[in-house]
Amino acid sequence: MLNLTVEIGSNPDRDRADWKETHVISARTMADLRVKIEAFQSENDLGGGNWGEAELREDGIVVGYVSYNGRLWKDKYWEAK
Repeated sequence: MLNLTVEIGSNPDRDRADWKETHVISARTMADLRVKIEAFQSENDLGGGNWGEAELREDGIVVGYVSYNGRLWKDKYWEAK
């Protein structure tokens, strides 16, 4: 089972107060997970600026990170190497 734990939050270009939430999206395959991610983003009116750290686990083991566009990364892509 794949579990994506994603932090979403406020975006400075919106007229809302600061907020932050953590959600878990689960699926059996990466294709199904991507469909669920797109639906989650649409239902919650999220853009790239709202998408925070999104850690992907398979059977409890960290296997990578997912950016807003659905790309899977091995490492924390936002950190310099």
